[in-house]
Amino acid sequence: QVRSFSSRLKTWGTSSLPSGVKGPFEEGVDFKYVDSLPPSRAFKDVKVLPVSELVFYGVGESSAPLSNGGVHLQPKEYHEKMEEDNTVIIDVRNTYEADIGKFNGQEKVGGAEYIDPKMRKSTDFKSWLSKEETKEQIKGKQILMYCTGGVRCERASALLKNEMGDDVKDVYQLQGGIEKYI
Repeated sequence: QVRSFSSRLKTWGTSSLPSGVKGPFEEGVDFKYVDSLPPSRAFKDVKVLPVSELVFYGVGESSAPLSNGGVHLQPKEYHEKMEEDNTVIIDVRNTYEADIGKFNGQEKVGGAEYIDPKMRKSTDFKSWLSKEETKEQIKGKQILMYCTGGVRCERASALLKNEMGDDVKDVYQLQGGIEKYI
């Protein structure tokens, strides 16, 4: 039933749109299905509510348009880019998530430098990015970003590109986050 529901979401709200305009779920939605959960772990109730922003960053669409986000890379491509020089990896997860596990080892072979913005909440990203020391650390670099499921990177990569402009080489994000990488 869940697969059927998520499939129908792709056409939800499209009847009122002008011809050629895609609906909010038509492309780019990465649904995660877990079939191995025991019944005791399943949701007893599911509610779907419209929200203006999935992860709150304290910035609007005009400051960080999602259409201007980072280029999505599949895990294999992302892993290859981690080994390139003049590259930084920005962990967009909360600090307690980063403490559990992170990418490391690539620096030993001349690869990407790992950066943890030490965020307690997503709104901390904007203030971290506005610091001069942050801007100097990432200036002229190729940027790789990742989070748990790929959602936080959408707005964070758009905000970074908007703030830094041509001061960074390219901005990439791990498609589906760590969940897809593993």
